Amino acid sequence: MAPDEKKPFSFKVNVLPFIVATFGEFVALYFWLWFFLEKNYILAIVLLLIGFLAERLAVLYWVSQVFGAEIGITGSTKTPLQKAIGLLMITGSEIIVWSLWFFGDRALREAINPTVAMIVASLILIVGEQLQHSWDLALLNQKRIRDYIFHPTAIFITVLECGGGILMLYFYDQNMRGVAAAIMLAALTIEHVVQGSMIQPSGVPKTQPAPEVAST
Repeated sequence: MAPDEKKPFSFKVNVLPFIVATFGEFVALYFWLWFFLEKNYILAIVLLLIGFLAERLAVLYWVSQVFGAEIGITGSTKTPLQKAIGLLMITGSEIIVWSLWFFGDRALREAINPTVAMIVASLILIVGEQLQHSWDLALLNQKRIRDYIFHPTAIFITVLECGGGILMLYFYDQNMRGVAAAIMLAALTIEHVVQGSMIQPSGVPKTQPAPEVAST
């Protein structure tokens, strides 16, 4: 088969990683917020770590199958320890971003107007997630982080995911958890579809039809 020839559509390669990544992140964020609000912080962080790891492992699997590429921490030259450290670093940084948003929102509400608190905390989340998405995309595409910091599509997926999270917290506070779940799941689904289209490692031809899956 020629390097640029597409392989037949495969559920395992083209659909399953998208499902795992999307639901992994959704379950992680939804129940993380649930347990954070109940002040069960350790369980919340563990769930968020597992969900984010599931998301990134699904994306790395997809990249290896679609592009046949050894990207960043997936490279064969990396030891298992190096791969584990790399995954934990990029996953841990995102956990910190979401946690800063939550605690910032709760703390500022006690000091200033709740609306102002929400805006300030939301800005923290958006800036943190934009840096996170830029890092993810730079690693996957073998480019520089600064190539994505002001990228319109990267900004769009950041606002989409953060908007889902902000609305999820709002509806949690209104005791409308079903609405919160629906909004977060919809936001992550659209985000992963769009972000998946942005992944094209430099100098690596696609060997599979592009699925709608990506890391956040």
